[in-house]
Amino acid sequence: MSTAMEFLTVLWIVMQPLVTLFIGIVGPVLVTWLAMRLVALLKISDEAKRAEIEGRLREALHASAENAVAYARARFGGSLTAPPIPAALEAAKDYVRSKNAGTLRQLGVSEGDLSDIILSKIGKGAK
Repeated sequence: MSTAMEFLTVLWIVMQPLVTLFIGIVGPVLVTWLAMRLVALLKISDEAKRAEIEGRLREALHASAENAVAYARARFGGSLTAPPIPAALEAAKDYVRSKNAGTLRQLGVSEGDLSDIILSKIGKGAK
């Protein structure tokens, strides 16, 4: 029995540097692999979060466009017709730009897109 224990002790002494080297190599690789999997998982949630934020920004932009149309109606008379008075459209665009400059920039809304958004709101709630 003591020869078996001596053999295992000697074997451990010989194998210990190899086991340490193996753990030193495999450990970081395993941690890196797990980290990459976690990052891939988090990017999915980041994408979903980004889409949710963009949706909220779009809703806020459209609400602002409705407010801009109400502002233009108050400024240029109770009724805006399609096509609206160019000055009323410009006033509505100025209103949206002044209240939502960051949102317009973040969403990449062009002047034409802004005009289209405002024009789509003119028919809503027309008086």
